[in-house]
Amino acid sequence: KRVEAATEVSAFYLLQTVDDKQLLNFLQNEHPQTAALILANLKPTQAASILSELPEEYQYEIAYRVATMEKTSPELIEDIEDVLREQMGSIFGGGLSKTGGVDTVAEILNSVSRTAEKNILTNLRERDADLANEINDLMFIFEDLITLPAATIQMILKEVNSNTLALALKATTPDLRQKIFDNMSERAAAMLKEELDYMGPVRLKEVENAQKDILDVARRLEESGEIQLTRGEEEELI
Repeated sequence: KRVEAATEVSAFYLLQTVDDKQLLNFLQNEHPQTAALILANLKPTQAASILSELPEEYQYEIAYRVATMEKTSPELIEDIEDVLREQMGSIFGGGLSKTGGVDTVAEILNSVSRTAEKNILTNLRERDADLANEINDLMFIFEDLITLPAATIQMILKEVNSNTLALALKATTPDLRQKIFDNMSERAAAMLKEELDYMGPVRLKEVENAQKDILDVARRLEESGEIQLTRGEEEELI
């Protein structure tokens, strides 16, 4: 069983103001474990910028190591600390704040280019489908539906039955509920509101499963090219 990554470990700290090009040049010659440990301690946007510039085969290996990183051994930390001091000099200084995990990878992948995202997730899925799905689930959460344009919401709703939708909206924000209602016919919205009003207590797991079902629909439509889930950096149009 995969052990959840430790959130804190006393070791070293890489300043988040380091120039991206300098970090990129450094990481290109380092072991993926070293790169993973460093990227896990940068701001997600900075880590994403650097990860996107690395060779494709290296991108996914680093992402995998960040996602599955367990509590880092003191020996490994000391080794990496020595390498950083030797090669990066004054850029480096004391106290690592975290050592990765699926949340960290999801945050990073939210900001990489779509090309890098697709490459990383495709390769991760071949190696560990459950891990890839876990990361994917964290990258676009149910509440993010509120950020989508009306036409996209409507296409998703066409593929979702009313019972699933009602369950999913049982535990969400009033703003997201209204966004959904606004993208339905008056009759359908009225029926959904009535179903929500008369719905008794339900298990949280049922709500989460319903929300996941809707996210699965959204991702399926995105994969087929019918919609675009707006997250992270957009690819340049040509």
